[in-house]
Amino acid sequence: MLPKSILDLINNFRNLPGVGNKTAERLAFSMIDFDKDNLTSFSDAIIGVRDNVCRCKICGNLAENDLCSICSDDSRDNSII
Repeated sequence: MLPKSILDLINNFRNLPGVGNKTAERLAFSMIDFDKDNLTSFSDAIIGVRDNVCRCKICGNLAENDLCSICSDDSRDNSII
């Protein structure tokens, strides 16, 4: 029986598109060998996506503000998406 924290990690990896049981297990087990700095960086990146990334209100592109860099560009022709 695996520890609960590893099972939780495996189950969360399985939520990713195209990741089945075996791949989720491989990913989780590979993280066991990461040093703490790498794990912290990985978890910070996930938190950054959760807290900062959204869809542009105009075009739906990924952005960290209400508008993406393309739609917020003053030189952009607003008549063209």
